[in-house]
Amino acid sequence: MKNQKKLKYHITVDRVITSHSDATANWSKAREYAKLFYENIIPAVKKDDPEKVENVLKAFGFSETQEHHYYSMINCFEVALAIYFLPDKIIRNLWEKKPNLRDITL
Repeated sequence: MKNQKKLKYHITVDRVITSHSDATANWSKAREYAKLFYENIIPAVKKDDPEKVENVLKAFGFSETQEHHYYSMINCFEVALAIYFLPDKIIRNLWEKKPNLRDITL
């Protein structure tokens, strides 16, 4: 009985965050987002790596793609990291080369 209540609460939380009750799919998409952002933020900042910067920006657009439009995973901490530490020259260059990238970012 205790486990059932816990599972029911978990599904409820999932629905609030993603509007879907498939916990496995929700977990998979959350891992995908976290990997896209957190595996790239440090090299993007420390090495000024354009590919890593682009991946961080793509993470911010993750919830805007048709496939993931119902996910809201970005938090203020992640946005603050990007605003304060991502190299603006690289972002501007990426936006010039890939205008559609600008549409899905901050």
